[in-house]
Amino acid sequence: MPRACTICSHPDRKTIDARIANKEPYLRIAKRFGLNDVTVRSHAKKHVNPVIDNIELQANAAVLERVMAYRDEVNLPLPEKSKYIENKLWDDYWMLEKPVERMAVMREIAKQQQEQAKLAGAYIKDADNPADLKSVARTVAEFRQRIATDAEIYAATDGKYGHPMPDGDWIAGEEMKILKLHKVLPEQLATEMGKIG
Repeated sequence: MPRACTICSHPDRKTIDARIANKEPYLRIAKRFGLNDVTVRSHAKKHVNPVIDNIELQANAAVLERVMAYRDEVNLPLPEKSKYIENKLWDDYWMLEKPVERMAVMREIAKQQQEQAKLAGAYIKDADNPADLKSVARTVAEFRQRIATDAEIYAATDGKYGHPMPDGDWIAGEEMKILKLHKVLPEQLATEMGKIG
């Protein structure tokens, strides 16, 4: 008879699950809650990761559905169509509240940017890094610009439209998610951002 999962009956299960979902190291979680790291790993594998995988799968499917709908909205040459889709996805990004949905949209934005670069003959994959640094720098720069524009609209309309400027920690957190998604180090981004101004 299989042994019952200790964490499933733990009083702090929701907190433990959240830490697992946020990719906190299992050993740190185990120490924090007085558990064995093997127990945490087993719980994550059997009970948390399948749920996360399912949520991510649903989010990716929803984004793909949006992209297909956006492709059908306009009859433009491929580079312009890709830019149109990217802009629509940025609009979606600001409307979503769940991080998993935002990450799915951000992945698709990166794909659209790479497609545009390939069509323009300007896409060069960095040999030392699996991500195209120029594309990532462009994504972060556009992210910052959109936040600033949205805050300006919010201020100009007395809060009727747009959103207030988020705090620096939130912005830094969102940028770190972009970097993690592309496996880019903050130092690499800083160097590339310096090149684009």
